[in-house]
Amino acid sequence: MENKYYTPTIEEFHVGATFEYLRNGTWYEDITNDLFECHDIWKDHEAERHPVRVKYLDREDIEECGFKFDWGNENQYESNGWALYPDNYTDKRIEIWSPHTSEIVFCGTIKNKSELKRVLKMIGYGK
Repeated sequence: MENKYYTPTIEEFHVGATFEYLRNGTWYEDITNDLFECHDIWKDHEAERHPVRVKYLDREDIEECGFKFDWGNENQYESNGWALYPDNYTDKRIEIWSPHTSEIVFCGTIKNKSELKRVLKMIGYGK
């Protein structure tokens, strides 16, 4: 079974990033609110006081971003004409097609829900 979580790099840690941290043997979910918080959380992680992890992008995350799985077309999600194709979950490659141009507007690796949200905003999803 594929791991559900991974340790993010500092480049992936940004304002609005969803992550989990370990404290007293329990994992807690949180979202970074500002750059100072990102810095403090990362310092604690590097000092091994509170390790952090991020959940890999999965079907639930894609659906929470407004897409519905298309049962008639394997590996396709749709939302108001937008189409999202996870190429294969082992490398996290995603293609997103625009309803406005009927062309691929994004093709790349998206490892987690926070990254998906940033890409969707960047390409004008929902407008």
